[in-house]
Amino acid sequence: KVLVFDLDGTMMKTDFYVKPTEEACVEIKRALSDHSPTLAEIKRRHAELDKQMIYMKNPDTGRLYYYTKPRFPTSLCKIYEILCKEAGIDLNVQVIRRLYSIGLQAFRQDRYVRKIKPEVAHVLKFLKEKGDTLVIITKGDKKIQGDKIKALKKAGLLKYFDAVFIPIDSKYSDFKLVKSRYKGSSYYSIGDTYADDIIPAIKAGYRGIWIPYEFNWKEIGKVKQINRRRSKRMSKRYSNLIEIVENYDKL
Repeated sequence: KVLVFDLDGTMMKTDFYVKPTEEACVEIKRALSDHSPTLAEIKRRHAELDKQMIYMKNPDTGRLYYYTKPRFPTSLCKIYEILCKEAGIDLNVQVIRRLYSIGLQAFRQDRYVRKIKPEVAHVLKFLKEKGDTLVIITKGDKKIQGDKIKALKKAGLLKYFDAVFIPIDSKYSDFKLVKSRYKGSSYYSIGDTYADDIIPAIKAGYRGIWIPYEFNWKEIGKVKQINRRRSKRMSKRYSNLIEIVENYDKL
């Protein structure tokens, strides 16, 4: 078999944004003082803005932000700027600098190894002993994802993979490339985001193994709806990677 793994949310926890977001939003509330919305409202509006900025142009590069490193700390600064404008108060440059610095904490390399899910090693070892081909296709900024791949290597897990691909957006072309390069009796894509990891894989001739993840901001509140609409014939829904081992003979 050829099994393609997503990284964020599938093999690695992605809650490394939670603490910086909380800290930054508290900083914004403190800076705005009596003009501040509630903390919950600041968090909600920041989450919306951060999502919108994926397809906004970065003025420093002239390219879309996508999943590049500057997007998250910049979105923290921008929501502060927006709230200041709405309140009619002046920006504090020192606050902006602090917010950007807080945002960068999400990308500390030393945190990535600790975020690898505990079941990953067992699953990869099992599959490799079965003689399967394992590939990573992880969407995002090459520098950020590259640091996470280094974390896999440091944890002794990268040795199980035959290749790593890092597209900045759609995975479809990489799914096609893997299928042409690696021969197998069957092809599977394993991921936590149905729209990104499963749908394009099915279009490329794979079956999907969808494992929803609680911190997946794209699918929060939508899991039941997605499960009702997903292709039951071409995809399975598991709750944990370990179910791949438990159901291996049924794949």
